[in-house]
Amino acid sequence: MRIKVLDTETTGFSYDRGDRMVEIGIVELQNFRPTGRVFHEFVDPGVKVHWAAARVHGLTNQALAGKPRFAQIARNMLEFIGDDELWIHNSRFDMGFLLGELGDAGMKAELRSRDTVRIVSRKLEGSVKLDQVVARLGLCIPDRSLHGALLDAAILAGVLARLHHAPDIDIAALCARGKETEVDRLPPTRSPYPVQARPRPIDPSEAEMARKAARLRATIRSLIDQAASFQALMRDIEAAGIRVRPSVNGDGSLVGFRYRHDGIWARSGTLGIRMDEFADGRLRYAGAGRERELLEEMQRRYDRDHGPVDGETWTEIRPGRIPAAA
Repeated sequence: MRIKVLDTETTGFSYDRGDRMVEIGIVELQNFRPTGRVFHEFVDPGVKVHWAAARVHGLTNQALAGKPRFAQIARNMLEFIGDDELWIHNSRFDMGFLLGELGDAGMKAELRSRDTVRIVSRKLEGSVKLDQVVARLGLCIPDRSLHGALLDAAILAGVLARLHHAPDIDIAALCARGKETEVDRLPPTRSPYPVQARPRPIDPSEAEMARKAARLRATIRSLIDQAASFQALMRDIEAAGIRVRPSVNGDGSLVGFRYRHDGIWARSGTLGIRMDEFADGRLRYAGAGRERELLEEMQRRYDRDHGPVDGETWTEIRPGRIPAAA
């Protein structure tokens, strides 16, 4: 079986709101072994790279100046893909950008894709985030302080090889076949825009943080069990004094939540709250209409009250730090 493993980097989080692609990387696998063929291009997006995206991948408009536009690389990309299925981690996001860019270029393609998030969640327990999957599998990967399209595609290829019992992949060797040396990324954690500095409070003790996290988890779990609908759950959580920042893809699909309460904050995965709990039944999140408007309003309210998430001053609870009971 031959597949193409794909990843992209973008100017932001929503193609429909004007964001565009800045990098694409594709790795070819035959029976989950690399053939040695890769496709890697940097793209001038023609729009401003959002500072939050630049902090993730290190690519700025200055670094991308003079690179081809997507329409100039699209035909070569489609020839590389051919009739093979694309395997993508969180495929809705990348396919949304890929199909949008092809449409803007006046090109049509019958592309097949498979979401590897589902594959990973069936084979492994815990978070499906790529970094945490790599850690659980014990893979050796290059530095990922900054994301890169070919880097992440190669890492995902390594994950797939391990999960399908194929020989381990030399991820660094695959990355060396790309065009990484043709751009200058920002140093990790550096933003092209100043981030407002705020005083950092004294962290509570480790034991007290763990107790707070356990209470937060228990409260949210109780509200989930009692809520009559998704919208009611969001209102109940905020009514309990817990601040929530949802994370939503450009197509409206739910990625996760950030919960902030009593001097600590934690991600939904850390608290054991899976997004498939909102896929059907009474708590189903439809991803459109009033529900999506509600999440967007919660994002704005959180950012207004607490500032940008990358300037967070409260202590994050990490996986494995929460006791079984409050």
